[in-house]
Amino acid sequence: MPAGCGPTPVDGYSVAELQTARKENRLLAVIQAFAAPRYREGYVKGVHDHDAEKILAALLPCYEQAGLLRFGQAERASVLLWLAALGYKDYLVWCQQARNAVLMQQHLGSNTAFDHVKTTLLAHITPQANAIPEQCAEYAIAILSDEGAASILPVDISRDALELSETYLSFRRSLGWSNPTQPAHEAFTDHQQWLSAYAAHQAAEKGDHTAQAFITEAAVLATLQSDTQDSEEEVAQLSVKAVEFSLMTTVKGLLGEHARLDNGTLTVVLDEFLQRCAHHQHHTLPQYDAYLEQRATLLSDAKTQLRLNEFLPRPLTSFVRNKLISDSYLPLIGDNLAKQMGTVGENKRTDLMGMLLLISPPGYGKTTLIEYVAHKLGWCS
Repeated sequence: MPAGCGPTPVDGYSVAELQTARKENRLLAVIQAFAAPRYREGYVKGVHDHDAEKILAALLPCYEQAGLLRFGQAERASVLLWLAALGYKDYLVWCQQARNAVLMQQHLGSNTAFDHVKTTLLAHITPQANAIPEQCAEYAIAILSDEGAASILPVDISRDALELSETYLSFRRSLGWSNPTQPAHEAFTDHQQWLSAYAAHQAAEKGDHTAQAFITEAAVLATLQSDTQDSEEEVAQLSVKAVEFSLMTTVKGLLGEHARLDNGTLTVVLDEFLQRCAHHQHHTLPQYDAYLEQRATLLSDAKTQLRLNEFLPRPLTSFVRNKLISDSYLPLIGDNLAKQMGTVGENKRTDLMGMLLLISPPGYGKTTLIEYVAHKLGWCS
């Protein structure tokens, strides 16, 4: 939900404001006020506002409960793999730095320590594919600053990913897999490859596409349960706990047309949806606005180069118009006009005479056409 923190519809709404609007049954009105000036983005009243209300009504309760699961799976996996290989002493140092940074930010309004820790973490955490480095660092600070992060670090995971990880590991053990000792990143890559194939097989065989949405998180869970060995020293201990709700929700009764819709039904995974919205807001929309600006500039330059303004019809005075019709046009088209009106030349075919009588209601452009022809023939300036 690409909502900023601004108080007005032009700037967007915070999540708290959207939550309040939902509870007060004002969500549709808020959406319409936000979308109305955005006609350039293809907003269709009665369709997109209707669908947006349904999607937000389904996602906002999930967002409220999700906590740190709002971060993307790739970002969380990157941090958990880093923590799994982190020495215990270093882990305690990072916890202290993260807590200090958050406390300074909350109580003194200073981001100095937060930005410093974030920058330092960017140099230590290796982002997985599709992970945004800045969000990796922010998730690391959030999880390390938790008051419960002492000897054991509590980590929330999605119920969907835990179920997928358990069924996958059970399947793989049935094939004789023995969980070999290997570095965490190698184990993660191995599990991710197997899970991709396993999820695709489940989708093809049972028509269940749920697993494909949680491959990355399930892979890191399987890795944490594996016998990994990245360091000989004591490492940080992670305590994994699944939340009691699903990050996946289904929204029905949508009116719009989109590749992700199936007969008006949309299946949404919270963290993936938030990432797509953020990418749309921070990358797609600015690029689209830049495209519109560039297009307008190119069209303006082309009009100037082609001198299109010279082809615009100019209004004529009544005197000039009447003189043109009486002295110039009528001698040229008089016989043809008479033929069409049935006064002369009954045996002559009209369509061979090169002119047609212009008959139409007022406002259909007869005078404009005459003015344009006159201008092109040089009969007026």
